[in-house]
Amino acid sequence: MITNTYSLINEAYKTDLNNNKITNEKNILNSIYYKLNDIVPINSYTVLTDVSISYPAAQITSIQNLSGKIYLTDPKSQYVYSIPESNESTPTIFESLSTGISIPEYITYSLAKSSLFLYDLNKGLVSVSQNGSLSPIISPIQGSDITAIQAYAGNIYLLDSKTGSMYEANTSTLSYSKLFSSSKLKEASSFAIDGNIFAVSKNGSILRFYANTLTPFSVSNSNYMEYSLNNVSFIYDNQYINDLYVLNPSHNRIVVLQKPSAGATNTVDYSFVKQYVYFGKSNIFKNMDAMALSSSGNTIYILSGSKVVKINI
Repeated sequence: MITNTYSLINEAYKTDLNNNKITNEKNILNSIYYKLNDIVPINSYTVLTDVSISYPAAQITSIQNLSGKIYLTDPKSQYVYSIPESNESTPTIFESLSTGISIPEYITYSLAKSSLFLYDLNKGLVSVSQNGSLSPIISPIQGSDITAIQAYAGNIYLLDSKTGSMYEANTSTLSYSKLFSSSKLKEASSFAIDGNIFAVSKNGSILRFYANTLTPFSVSNSNYMEYSLNNVSFIYDNQYINDLYVLNPSHNRIVVLQKPSAGATNTVDYSFVKQYVYFGKSNIFKNMDAMALSSSGNTIYILSGSKVVKINI
């Protein structure tokens, strides 16, 4: 009933009638609607930068924030960029061909190792200090198509969406091994790891692997979400946070799911917590490719094409 009434009021509002009563009803109904569906409306956002303005050939593939800066990989232009979190700025070149990279595809940060890690198509996996020096970890994995890399417990995990394989790179022994393969991981677009491995399949659904085995994944309280969780583009998680963040561009939203308590990593069900939803006319949230969460947990950085969008939460 509330959803139908909400829709009717919205349609009346869209007619731009100069009617204070309709406006007041809309505001009241919005408040009720948001509360019932655990919605936190995204009322404002900042575009920190549009990389393509300065680098027209830019094709950004990953985003990572660390120590007040945001890092972006651009394999097409063969750069790794950095921009300050605090204000809109033209990105500066952090790594380039002249400093030793070749085709930088994905970047991540390991808190356990206090270092950035970069996967380069021609150089393989390297660690990157904040002053820009590179140290090789493993050579490129031949015959693979690495789609994403993530850090967990001091090691780096690499998703090969060509063969559906997950690799673990040991940053101490400078070696790697294949953990497992699954046909479900072929053409997967991203993954996250916290003991479980969560991946976004080619059809936009969430896959969960526990002990290297595909296992059930479900969302409780999903009736409050209004829309089911499909057409996902990216999932964000690490071992140091309590929630999963799921990008759902088809509904202009970021859905937050609660992880199980420590030690309960084989829990099947994940509880819906809330959703950040944008109701405006901009298409910027229709192109959500990836995200990074600030260390304080108060800011989300969204990669939308070549734009970096900042949302305070």
